[in-house]
Amino acid sequence: MTTKKDGMVVLQSRAYKIVDQSFTDWESEVEGKWTYADIIRRKDYVHGWISITSLLNDEAGGRIYAGIGSFDTNLLYAFDRGTRTFENLHYRKVADRYDAKFHCSLEMDGNGDVYGAVAQFHDLDLQFVAKGGRVVKYDPADGSYQFLGTPVPGSYIQSLALDRRRRRLYGFTLSPEYLFELDLTTGQSRVVMTVGNSFELCQPHNPVLDDDGYVWGTYGITRAFLYDTGEDSIRLFKYDPDSGEVEFFRYGLPRIGHGDKGKVDRAINIGDGYLYFGGVSGSFSRLNPRTGEIKSYGKPCPNRRLAGLCAGKDGCLYGVGGDQYYVTVFRFHPGTERLETLGRIYDETIQDAPARIHAITMTDDGVLYCGENDNNHRSSYLWEVRFT
Repeated sequence: MTTKKDGMVVLQSRAYKIVDQSFTDWESEVEGKWTYADIIRRKDYVHGWISITSLLNDEAGGRIYAGIGSFDTNLLYAFDRGTRTFENLHYRKVADRYDAKFHCSLEMDGNGDVYGAVAQFHDLDLQFVAKGGRVVKYDPADGSYQFLGTPVPGSYIQSLALDRRRRRLYGFTLSPEYLFELDLTTGQSRVVMTVGNSFELCQPHNPVLDDDGYVWGTYGITRAFLYDTGEDSIRLFKYDPDSGEVEFFRYGLPRIGHGDKGKVDRAINIGDGYLYFGGVSGSFSRLNPRTGEIKSYGKPCPNRRLAGLCAGKDGCLYGVGGDQYYVTVFRFHPGTERLETLGRIYDETIQDAPARIHAITMTDDGVLYCGENDNNHRSSYLWEVRFT
């Protein structure tokens, strides 16, 4: 789509398809009725229902890595920016049958190696045969995969964050909800702590490191003497990987309106000394990790969900949020704290828009790539957004 603002072209959108399968029976047959066992009996869902759950820009290689959620275990692709085509990286050849997605977990080290971690789709009745999420390293030079272990046997991994200086990976599991760390030098991993309260999903969509290498996330309180955990049950924590100490804060993200629990949809460090958070409610806020002070910037996108945050080479932060096929892009200027709404993502050539966006990344020349997820009427697409 070409979106205009004050007579000036702001953005152009185009969708690219890994697969393209439509579904007509989600509301009538699937939602709230089918289990994992039901879905894997349907070939159209097994091979066609995909969500793009992680994106990683390989600037030197001229491609975008796309980690997906899929029932057929083919979980990693590369989008060539020059040819605008996808390459299947054949994760299926090394996958376990219960490997379901790379969910918020693609990271790249200084050598160009890619790290990911495996999340699940299967139900609890398979806990004795599904062994747990593995951490994997992909070598682009020869296309090989190396498994670095299962940090929490039996539990699958929702997200990763890489500390290049300490050569450590941090991640959250589900379920139960643990924070773990894996030392890439020794290969050893350990559980740092539990973050769940057994009543609700308490972890953020991803852990985030501040400039000192402290790991930030959220945990849940129980209020064991009440039947309701309350709106303020999701709170922030800070983990010091050198001392092993954890600071538990008595507050979480700023909440917007009734029912907002302050759950984190995306956390990011853009290198300006702050941490930025998008909320499941659509909220946008900034944390000073030195003081713990949080500032709210309201809700820059319509509807719920703000899972798309990334840094641009221009020093700005870019965000993509919204759902129900109305997803918009905004730009935040850290120095002046100014928010700009840039427009809606919509591809006029196919007359379609993303249902919602789960992850974004930006190339050095300012092209934004957005991974769509949870589209229950067709396969999810990769959306390219160019600014003019």
